[in-house]
Amino acid sequence: MRDLSASEKQEHSKLQKVMEKKCNDLESLRQQREKLLEEMTQAEKTIDELKEQ
Repeated sequence: MRDLSASEKQEHSKLQKVMEKKCNDLESLRQQREKLLEEMTQAEKTIDELKEQ
């Protein structure tokens, strides 16, 4: 019974670390997305300005 409990604790710890990594990855991707959206908006403005010339 102790072995099972230790095994479950180890699995839980492992999954917790994986979950933390996934959360960090997700946050990083959200920040990257925001940056790309800002760049796209700026590029669209530049295109519009060039069309007006």
